[in-house]
Amino acid sequence: MLPTTICCLSQLRYLSASSNQITCLPEEFGRLTNLRQLWLNHCLLTSLPESIGSLRSLEKFSVSHNSIIHLPEQLGGLTSLCWMNISSNQLDSLPVTIEELTSLSYLNLSDNQMICLPNILQSLPSLSVLLMRNNPVREVSHATPVSDP
Repeated sequence: MLPTTICCLSQLRYLSASSNQITCLPEEFGRLTNLRQLWLNHCLLTSLPESIGSLRSLEKFSVSHNSIIHLPEQLGGLTSLCWMNISSNQLDSLPVTIEELTSLSYLNLSDNQMICLPNILQSLPSLSVLLMRNNPVREVSHATPVSDP
């Protein structure tokens, strides 16, 4: 586990703890409210704490090459997030609250277990890069056209 004492670093803006034996993050992790970038690649994470949604200043977030099965609904609280790499995990879906990430322009979902291209992605107005390679995608959801009145 990442030590709880790191959560006392209230002015921390950048945290890279990649390639460590981290299996979980403390629930107090949400106290790092000034954090702008978080890199936790190649660890042993299977989940993220709900408090991650409190990191409202977070702009770049990467947790690739872990074993995360499910993302917390509170992920929608990351309203400043513009870049997210959640590739090489075990995700088969995204939380509905991802539609609240209106600043998100880059999303890497590659090497997961996504069977369907999530329909919710059409709600992301800033999304300009979507990577989904090497997923068992069987269907692509189509948006229903909106007609002008």
